[in-house]
Amino acid sequence: MKKLTLFLMCFCFIVFNAMANEAQFIEGFEDVPLYKNAKLIEEKGINFDTVDGKIVEVYLEVADSFENLKTFYRESLVELGWQYLAEGRKYIKLSREGENIDIKKINKISPLIVRITVKSDIE
Repeated sequence: MKKLTLFLMCFCFIVFNAMANEAQFIEGFEDVPLYKNAKLIEEKGINFDTVDGKIVEVYLEVADSFENLKTFYRESLVELGWQYLAEGRKYIKLSREGENIDIKKINKISPLIVRITVKSDIE
């Protein structure tokens, strides 16, 4: 009985630990993960959808450097099928299936504020 209890405790620990480490995604985006050291600024952002396309914009407060955030999004979004386009000191751009994502540093002070915008290509 003790072995069964120990086994169940270990199993539950592993399952809950795996669930806690699972990537969280930003609400309003289908598969854009939330950076681990970021929190969504709820009162900002837009979600606009029309027959011609959509614009979704969120703001994050980030407790890390913009370089680390860019590295995270460059690697994780490419794994999710986004194509890397360009980056600079204050931005990174990617695209996928008729959508473009722009991640831009908004301020120079701490905490870092970042805007993530996804727009449909309108032809």
